Amino acid sequence: MKKVIIAIVCCMVSVMSYGQLRWGIEAGANISHALETNKTKAGFNIGARADYSLSSLLYLDATLKLSSQPCGYDNTNYYVDKPESGSRVVANFTPYYLTLPVRIGLNFKLNKYLKTYVAAGPMIGVGLFGKGDTKHYANVSSSGEGTLTGSAKLDNVFKNTFDGCFSTSRFEYGANINLGLEFMSHYRLGFEYSIIHIPGDVKAVDNMNIYSISLGYVF
Repeated sequence: MKKVIIAIVCCMVSVMSYGQLRWGIEAGANISHALETNKTKAGFNIGARADYSLSSLLYLDATLKLSSQPCGYDNTNYYVDKPESGSRVVANFTPYYLTLPVRIGLNFKLNKYLKTYVAAGPMIGVGLFGKGDTKHYANVSSSGEGTLTGSAKLDNVFKNTFDGCFSTSRFEYGANINLGLEFMSHYRLGFEYSIIHIPGDVKAVDNMNIYSISLGYVF
């Protein structure tokens, strides 16, 4: 037992002695698409990151970002006895989340000035604010045209209302994959993919794909 404890302590000391903490900033663009909808929308992300080297190849990192995750849907329901007449709802939402992915990754040095990296791990998000709008149409034909019967502006997409809340919960969770290039030990070009689940009983969407590209600088 003593030998095991000594071995663990030696490993921890070795990791801590090698470890190097680095900070950085990054910003970029998002492309989001909810799995239940037919719309793809563009947003943005901006925030700070930190990574800790565990070895020459292995590292841990985390990124705290403000991320806009717009989505929307355009649904038409036709009546069985009147196939040329239906009801249509068009909605657009732009929620803003504070997201935090925590990943473990590998980096590979390609030459003196360039290295590549890949990392993956869980992520969570907290909804901060956001707006949206909905429009309702009646007598919708097969071409999608109809009579506007009502519209609403949403000042808070997280509010629990029947005709347009984004989610009863301000929380989201999922998984994140990050890969990219680092130039001259400071400049980074990164690509991310996130699959996110949004819990709650009344909401516009349940699951969302987010693709991101970002530029960053590591101090």
